[in-house]
Amino acid sequence: MANIQTLTIAKKKYALLPMSDYEKLMALIEDLEDLAEVKKRKSEPRISLEEVKRNFLYKKKRSAV
Repeated sequence: MANIQTLTIAKKKYALLPMSDYEKLMALIEDLEDLAEVKKRKSEPRISLEEVKRNFLYKKKRSAV
């Protein structure tokens, strides 16, 4: 992320960066949001994969009716 340029329009300053750097930045932001969500849910009870599958199939059958 070294090729950042700045642009000033009507006394507002903007950063211009290559799309690849923008995509890396967005991926990093998404990772940080995911980590914040994990931290927030840390104290929630855990559910087994089998229970998740049962709940999914049950809801899927109910929505088909």
